[in-house]
Amino acid sequence: MNAVSGTSFSSNDPLVSDLDSFAFGIPVGMVVTNVSYAFVRRTLANATSRDAFFFLDNGNASPVLPFLAVPLVDLFGASPVVMFASALPLSAGTYGIDNVSLSAIGEPGAAWTED
Repeated sequence: MNAVSGTSFSSNDPLVSDLDSFAFGIPVGMVVTNVSYAFVRRTLANATSRDAFFFLDNGNASPVLPFLAVPLVDLFGASPVVMFASALPLSAGTYGIDNVSLSAIGEPGAAWTED
Protein backbone atom coordinates (compact mmCIF):
# COMPACT_ATOMS: atom_id res chain seq x y z
CA MET A 1 0.00 0.00 0.00
CA ASN A 2 1.20 3.50 -0.87
CA ALA A 3 -0.24 6.61 0.75
CA VAL A 4 -0.40 10.25 -0.32
CA SER A 5 -1.35 12.81 2.28
CA GLY A 6 -1.92 16.53 2.37
CA THR A 7 -4.26 19.19 3.64
CA SER A 8 -6.94 21.21 1.94
CA PHE A 9 -7.56 24.78 2.95
CA SER A 10 -9.63 27.67 1.72
CA SER A 11 -10.97 30.93 3.08
CA ASN A 12 -13.22 33.79 2.06
CA ASP A 13 -10.12 35.59 0.73
CA PRO A 14 -10.00 34.87 -3.03
CA LEU A 15 -6.19 35.09 -2.92
CA VAL A 16 -5.89 32.27 -0.35
CA SER A 17 -6.56 28.75 -1.60
CA ASP A 18 -4.89 25.37 -1.38
CA LEU A 19 -7.10 22.67 -2.80
CA ASP A 20 -4.84 19.63 -3.15
CA SER A 21 -4.41 18.56 -6.75
CA PHE A 22 -1.78 16.10 -7.87
CA ALA A 23 -0.81 13.55 -10.49
CA PHE A 24 0.39 10.00 -9.91
CA GLY A 25 1.71 7.23 -12.10
CA ILE A 26 0.96 3.54 -12.07
CA PRO A 27 3.76 1.37 -13.52
CA VAL A 28 3.14 -1.34 -16.11
CA GLY A 29 2.03 -4.55 -14.40
CA MET A 30 0.49 -2.74 -11.42
CA VAL A 31 -3.09 -1.65 -10.69
CA VAL A 32 -4.82 0.55 -8.14
CA THR A 33 -7.76 -1.27 -6.59
CA ASN A 34 -8.74 1.12 -3.80
CA VAL A 35 -8.54 4.85 -3.12
CA SER A 36 -9.69 6.13 0.24
CA TYR A 37 -9.99 9.66 1.57
CA ALA A 38 -9.66 10.30 5.29
CA PHE A 39 -10.70 13.62 6.78
CA VAL A 40 -11.23 15.51 9.99
CA ARG A 41 -13.97 18.13 9.98
CA ARG A 42 -12.73 21.45 11.34
CA THR A 43 -14.44 24.68 12.36
CA LEU A 44 -12.92 28.12 12.00
CA ALA A 45 -14.57 31.53 12.36
CA ASN A 46 -18.09 30.15 12.91
CA ALA A 47 -18.23 27.94 9.81
CA THR A 48 -17.91 24.18 9.34
CA SER A 49 -16.81 22.41 6.16
CA ARG A 50 -19.69 20.45 4.61
CA ASP A 51 -18.45 18.64 1.50
CA ALA A 52 -15.51 18.24 -0.86
CA PHE A 53 -15.67 17.70 -4.63
CA PHE A 54 -12.97 15.83 -6.60
CA PHE A 55 -12.21 15.00 -10.25
CA LEU A 56 -10.22 11.96 -11.42
CA ASP A 57 -8.90 11.98 -14.97
CA ASN A 58 -6.14 10.68 -17.23
CA GLY A 59 -2.98 12.76 -17.49
CA ASN A 60 -0.98 14.98 -15.22
CA ALA A 61 -2.66 18.31 -15.94
CA SER A 62 -5.91 19.58 -14.51
CA PRO A 63 -8.67 17.11 -15.38
CA VAL A 64 -10.95 17.89 -18.33
CA LEU A 65 -14.29 16.47 -19.47
CA PRO A 66 -15.17 13.66 -19.58
CA PHE A 67 -13.82 12.80 -16.13
CA LEU A 68 -13.19 9.22 -15.05
CA ALA A 69 -14.97 9.85 -11.73
CA VAL A 70 -16.43 12.82 -9.83
CA PRO A 71 -17.16 12.00 -6.19
CA LEU A 72 -18.71 14.44 -3.75
CA VAL A 73 -17.63 13.63 -0.19
CA ASP A 74 -20.05 14.40 2.65
CA LEU A 75 -17.76 15.70 5.40
CA PHE A 76 -20.47 15.04 8.01
CA GLY A 77 -20.25 11.33 7.13
CA ALA A 78 -17.84 8.66 8.32
CA SER A 79 -14.12 8.85 7.51
CA PRO A 80 -12.42 7.37 5.55
CA VAL A 81 -14.54 7.00 2.41
CA VAL A 82 -13.86 4.98 -0.73
CA MET A 83 -13.14 7.29 -3.67
CA PHE A 84 -13.47 6.80 -7.44
CA ALA A 85 -15.11 3.34 -7.11
CA SER A 86 -16.76 3.69 -10.53
CA ALA A 87 -13.34 4.08 -12.20
CA LEU A 88 -11.48 1.30 -10.33
CA PRO A 89 -9.32 -0.61 -10.93
CA LEU A 90 -6.89 1.83 -12.54
CA SER A 91 -4.30 0.25 -14.80
CA ALA A 92 -0.87 1.51 -15.85
CA GLY A 93 -0.78 5.19 -16.75
CA THR A 94 -0.73 8.71 -15.35
CA TYR A 95 -3.77 10.08 -13.55
CA GLY A 96 -4.68 13.42 -12.03
CA ILE A 97 -6.82 14.13 -8.99
CA ASP A 98 -8.15 17.64 -8.59
CA ASN A 99 -9.86 18.79 -5.37
CA VAL A 100 -12.04 21.39 -7.06
CA SER A 101 -14.10 22.68 -4.16
CA LEU A 102 -14.85 22.64 -0.47
CA SER A 103 -18.11 24.10 0.79
CA ALA A 104 -19.08 25.31 4.22
CA ILE A 105 -22.07 26.12 6.37
CA GLY A 106 -22.09 28.88 8.93
CA GLU A 107 -22.20 32.62 9.12
CA PRO A 108 -21.97 34.53 5.80
CA GLY A 109 -18.39 35.46 4.98
CA ALA A 110 -16.92 33.12 7.60
CA ALA A 111 -13.59 31.44 6.90
CA TRP A 112 -13.23 27.66 7.08
CA THR A 113 -10.73 24.87 6.73
CA GLU A 114 -10.72 21.11 6.17
CA ASP A 115 -7.90 18.58 6.51
